[in-house]
Amino acid sequence: MKTRDAFELTIALCRREGAAGSGDGRVGLLGRAADRTAFHAYAMRQGVLGLALSTLRRQAHPFDGATINAILAPLRTLSQQARLWDMERNRVLALLAREGLSPVLLKGAALRVTTYRAAVERPVGDLDLLVPAEEMDRTVERLLAAGYRMPESAAAIEGFREHHFHLPMHHPNGFEAELHWALTPRATTHRLDHDDFIARARTAEVDGLAVRLPIPEHMLLHLSSQNTEDHFSKLRRIVDIDRVIASGEPDWEFVIAEARRGGLEAPTALSLQLAHHLFGTSIPAALPARLGVGRTTRAALALLEPVSTLATGRGPTRAVARFLQEVWLAPAAARAQHLKRVVAGEDDPLEWLWRGEEEAQSPPAERRRGVRLAAALALYQCWIVLCAPASAATADGRRDLRIWDRAA
Repeated sequence: MKTRDAFELTIALCRREGAAGSGDGRVGLLGRAADRTAFHAYAMRQGVLGLALSTLRRQAHPFDGATINAILAPLRTLSQQARLWDMERNRVLALLAREGLSPVLLKGAALRVTTYRAAVERPVGDLDLLVPAEEMDRTVERLLAAGYRMPESAAAIEGFREHHFHLPMHHPNGFEAELHWALTPRATTHRLDHDDFIARARTAEVDGLAVRLPIPEHMLLHLSSQNTEDHFSKLRRIVDIDRVIASGEPDWEFVIAEARRGGLEAPTALSLQLAHHLFGTSIPAALPARLGVGRTTRAALALLEPVSTLATGRGPTRAVARFLQEVWLAPAAARAQHLKRVVAGEDDPLEWLWRGEEEAQSPPAERRRGVRLAAALALYQCWIVLCAPASAATADGRRDLRIWDRAA
């Protein structure tokens, strides 16, 4: 199965109730074992296999019993994993509640209990908790008592606390928890107000537990922020945005005001426009303009092929394209300063940790990319502009270039 076919079929199967997901002609490809295996792998990488198969199970399909059983086979394992994660979530939250601790569930853990009909439709890789500053030490203590462990290296713990925005904790049974004291890395050009997330969090009952959850508007902003971390490479987050909006009309004035306050205008506009473009998600007219994202920025982001790179699940393949995307996603007021930092080649203070090293090495000599990278960025921008007419001659190219249609 070609990547484009897998992408289009995934989009069809991830549409909300009423969309003719299984009516897509590509669903017939799942009758062939090789294509079926390729689709399973693709949808799994994109984080939507459980959702896609759940949709197919509910809808009419052209397959016999043996074939549909083979297609739906991964659902059993995914459902078992979802149940185990929910049990662990409830165990952790109950332990914390007995100590009077009330973290806010974030990301997948919050989305699967607010916007999806079943846990299997929204996988999680860890339990993300936004913890009030005054509760952090006690929360760590309770998780340690519950069998979780902090990173073995004292240097790693210090590195997370000094330069990152959460502390990862691991349970020997394979569960992961991330305790957040902030919502955005320090090096980003935008900020989310974690105190406001906590103050506005709502309480809902989940499996008999009182659980604190972000308001939908904050979920949209957080998803938009996360999209910048992996260069808009995860289809799952666009599906999340579609589902959050479908679960109840957001306060769009609040979303716009908070995006502008936090410098998140372009990531929010692109995230919402992708959801509208791919899933027909309802968003206000002229939203990008209301966010202050001008035509030049929109054109520059469209030239970086947002739909095509989302389809691959990797984001822009060239490093220079990733740098350029970061520049255009930065708020206009901070763009020049961000470009200066990119060109200067500032090092990630936790790069040693991501490489799996035990501790930070002695500081390397300053690496300045300087004129070479500046010239590469300028040349690449010129190149994609010149290639735009040729790109517009292909179906994929037209889809990318029309990402902002009806957004004026």
